[in-house]
Amino acid sequence: VVFNNSYNSFIYRTINKGFRLGYQYQFDKHQFVATYGYNKSMENSYGKDANGYTYIAEDLVRFKYRIIEHNAKINYYFDGDAKDYKVDVAFSSKQGDNFSVAENGQNYRMTIDKVQLQTGRIKKLSDATNFAIEVGTAFTQHRYIDLLGSTNKKLNTLEVNASANKDFSINSKSNLNIGLAFSHYTALDEDLKLIATTTNTSFTDNVIIPDHAYDVTSKLQSKITLNYTISLPKSKQLRIFATSQFLDALDSKHEAFYPISTSTSTQFNAGIAILY
Repeated sequence: VVFNNSYNSFIYRTINKGFRLGYQYQFDKHQFVATYGYNKSMENSYGKDANGYTYIAEDLVRFKYRIIEHNAKINYYFDGDAKDYKVDVAFSSKQGDNFSVAENGQNYRMTIDKVQLQTGRIKKLSDATNFAIEVGTAFTQHRYIDLLGSTNKKLNTLEVNASANKDFSINSKSNLNIGLAFSHYTALDEDLKLIATTTNTSFTDNVIIPDHAYDVTSKLQSKITLNYTISLPKSKQLRIFATSQFLDALDSKHEAFYPISTSTSTQFNAGIAILY
């Protein structure tokens, strides 16, 4: 329990419970793997007591946010002499429900269902040089409902991605990996219904509508990665890495909802890691 100004309104505690199951079958150079995972999390928000203190106690719970997730995946992998292949088919389903303890009712529900297909190939050019390429697509169905009646949002999206990376051997103890990745996002179908339940529309105007404007806009995300790895004694490795990401809007669908900025968003990070 932390008592300071940043926790004077709420304290959050989240409990996760879940399990994962998997089965692998392999013969010759072929491998099949099937996995399933289930996770349930409950986040409690604790408010102030009669004296103005905030701490973890059952009678101070103000809100409960529950998320239930299902994840299933089938993977095929071929380990060849000069080339490797893989195919992944995945499905995930997530449902989030928010409950207000004070009103003894539910005020929000979120559901996200996603189907994804990913395939790739690794070409073994030599003992120290590899080249990998992947392509994939994902269809996602979103729905967000304010059960008090103010918001009902539906969104279907499609993402297509491609990535490639290659190793370059510098010497016997170091190598450089360069990677490129692209992801195209588009909204196939969208619907936003808003019903005013109060004269205060600040949350609708500043959160819901701008978010929807961003969600309906087609986007292209590109990424460049550099990884320089040096072998150290006792099977350790030193890795120096850098990543640049760029996000660009491809259309002006947002203008029907909100005048968001369409300038390129850029993110860069770099660092050093020791692997052992």
